[in-house]
Amino acid sequence: GLGIPAEPLFRSCQQTEGYNITVNNFYQSADGLVFDTELTGPHKNEEISQSQTYPYIVIKTEFIDAPVTFS
Repeated sequence: GLGIPAEPLFRSCQQTEGYNITVNNFYQSADGLVFDTELTGPHKNEEISQSQTYPYIVIKTEFIDAPVTFS
């Protein structure tokens, strides 16, 4: 491996496609690393398939020995 940590973020099952995960902020606090994330849904006029999806992203960071929190 490259020694680059990767933190996967999975969201629960969604009943349609069109969902995305956005990282609004990333910072180190006294409690560890914090990823401020948001799950966004399909736009109102967007054509979407009625199939279950599992939105996820993978975040690569430098190694920091600290707990990771997603909010």
